[in-house]
This record gives sequence, structure tokens and C-alpha cells, in this order.
Amino acid sequence: MSEDLQVRRIKKKFDSLFKQYIDGRIDETDREKTEVFYSRCISAIALMRLTGIDENKVKHHITDGFNDYGIDCIYVDENSKKLILLQSKLINNGNSCPSKGDILKFLSGVEKILNLDFNGFNEKIITKQRIIEDVVTDVE
Repeated sequence: MSEDLQVRRIKKKFDSLFKQYIDGRIDETDREKTEVFYSRCISAIALMRLTGIDENKVKHHITDGFNDYGIDCIYVDENSKKLILLQSKLINNGNSCPSKGDILKFLSGVEKILNLDFNGFNEKIITKQRIIEDVVTDVE
């Protein structure tokens, strides 16, 4: 399937913004590494728009990888007690949406996080466990 022109332009912008900050490694083929990078960029740009953080800081919130339960990005604002969980997918034809399976996996991950069940999550998410627990259990 051919790549949409608008998607190509977005990828070019992502390259200039994030190549030095976000890695696409996931132990897959070169093509899959590229797709992983661009999906992570979507999470990064969404988080930057939602929170105002910059390109250099956003990399610390990317949790995409094996055993992420569909949660590609986690941001915790301790001051406002806000927890942001994101899933992102790059659709090359620019004309589709995430699959039902991807959405169900994400919802399962959100449920696990809100129930403070960190069993099976990857290290990127486990390192955020304490701060997530603090925000989820705080009753101000």
C-alpha cells in the first residue's frame, strides 16, 4: 500500500524533531524499527502538546516496547495529580485507525495501571510504578 503524501511530510518533520531524542529499537527488522520510531514520535508530539514539555524531556515518558500492554507513553504530573496514558500507531496510508485488538490491549493496560497491578509490565513502566501509585491513590 502506498504511503500518503501527508504521512510522508509528517515523518520528515518527526525526523527533524526527534531523531536525536527517541530511539526506534525493539529488536525487529529495519522496517519495523522505523515504524516503531514514528509511532513513538506520535506519542511524543501528543504529550508535548498536552503538557508543554520539550523534545529532550519527552523521551523519558515513552514506554512503548514489549510488555507495554498497549501503553506507549506515560506522563505523571505530581502537582496536578494528572496521569496521562497514550497509545499511538502510525498508519502509512493515512486513512485508517488502530485495530480493535490494539484498543482492547490498551484498555486492559489502563485497567491494570488503575488497579495498581504492575505484573507483566516492561521495565520502562515498572520504573514509574511509585509515582503512578502516588497519583492514583492520592485523595485530595
